[in-house]
Amino acid sequence: MFGKSSRPSMTDTIISYGTEMEGHLNCQSNLRIDGQFKGTIICQGTVVIGNKGKAHANIEAKQIIIAGTICGELKAEGKLTITSTGHVAGNCVSQSLVIEEGGTLNGISKMGGPESAAEQIQSSTPLPIDNNDNPSSSNNAQEAETDIIFSQDHSNRYHHDKKKKRKEKQAG
Repeated sequence: MFGKSSRPSMTDTIISYGTEMEGHLNCQSNLRIDGQFKGTIICQGTVVIGNKGKAHANIEAKQIIIAGTICGELKAEGKLTITSTGHVAGNCVSQSLVIEEGGTLNGISKMGGPESAAEQIQSSTPLPIDNNDNPSSSNNAQEAETDIIFSQDHSNRYHHDKKKKRKEKQAG
C-alpha cells in the first residue's frame, strides 16, 4: 500500500557469544556464529564463524568466512575465507580460497565447479595416491587438489633469481 513489499524481509541468523547449540540448521539468509555450534549447517547465504565462535560442524553455504575455530567439512559455492584469527581442521571445497597470514587450514582443499562440490570430498574414503605425474590422468581439468602447509616465517621464500645467481657463483 505504501510502496513496501508484502513479503517479510529476511534477517540474519545469529548464534551469539555464550550460546551453545546442537543439531541441523537450515537457513535461507546469512548466519553468524559467535557462540558454539555442533552439527550440520546448510545455508543459502554466507556463514561467518566470528572470532570467538567455535563449531564442530559440516557446513554448506554460498560463502564461508572463518575468523574463529571450526572442525568439519566445508563446502562453499563461492569463496572460502580464513581470516588471520581463523583455524580450520577439516577438508574444504570452494570456487576460491583465501587464507590470511596467521590463519590455518589443516586438511585438503579442492577447488572446482559447484556442480561437483558434493562429490569432491568424502571424509571416509582416503584419496588415492597417483605416482604417475601424468596430467592426463586427472578426470577433471578444472579440479585442483592441494595439501596446504603454511609457515609463519616467509623469509626463506623460493626465488628463481637467487637460485640462478647461486649456480652462476658456483660455476664461475
